[in-house]
Amino acid sequence: MCVIIKEPEYMPSDEFLNTCIAAKLLGDKIVPKLLYFNDKMLVLECSNSSPRDWPAVVSGKNGNELNDQEYKKLVEYLSLLHSSKLNPLKEKVLDVEKYGGKSLQCKAQEDLIEIENVAFGEEEKEDLKAKLNEIVQNLPQKSDEIVISHGDFKPDNILTSRDNNITKDIKIIDWIDLGFRCRQYDVGSLLFGLDKEKALELVKYYLESSKLEDKNPLLFSKEAIAIACVVHVSEPLRTKDKEKISRYINYAHDIIQQLKQQDSQ
Repeated sequence: MCVIIKEPEYMPSDEFLNTCIAAKLLGDKIVPKLLYFNDKMLVLECSNSSPRDWPAVVSGKNGNELNDQEYKKLVEYLSLLHSSKLNPLKEKVLDVEKYGGKSLQCKAQEDLIEIENVAFGEEEKEDLKAKLNEIVQNLPQKSDEIVISHGDFKPDNILTSRDNNITKDIKIIDWIDLGFRCRQYDVGSLLFGLDKEKALELVKYYLESSKLEDKNPLLFSKEAIAIACVVHVSEPLRTKDKEKISRYINYAHDIIQQLKQQDSQ
């Protein structure tokens, strides 16, 4: 069955354009599958008129709802996306290293300032600021390669179709932040919330799938987790969600410290 949507208002124009680009890059790995598009119309492929074919929307709490098979498949999708070439559209549609118009270092400094406006006790506030400062030291100093990036590759944006807990299919949604960034950006979003062993295992698999075995997986993991923390903590800082701010910063700090200890052994 095909569904035709004229002058789609259900998604912002940037997301409309970026979803079309993503369809060109990843084909049936995104949802919905685009059969045809122009500036006035989308033609989507659906097995019926309801999205109920995709009942299992992963909640993304600490990444625990995705199973090992699904994580590995998503790493393969990332490797494929990051190896895609899209130079002709680069200047017209996508922003190079689009982090809300700011560099990660600048974003991190804003995060540190925002902590001052959250009603933490003085001791906890200083502890969180010190930890965030340490996390920021692990941001990549220089992007040696800029790739096409989803921009928000977290479990919330993954749809799974399962039968008796066996994965039948996986689709990726929410392409509004499609842009050009360093590899660690998407990888960090996928890893954020996982324990050190699982995160490191997936980084090694990503580097292997991307034919980047010469890169240090421990360094790559630290950079990816640092980026994810700086990016993801911004929203709870804005809403002054103390529990999430504390959880995100403490998690990233603990994982990076564990990776550093392993690196020194």
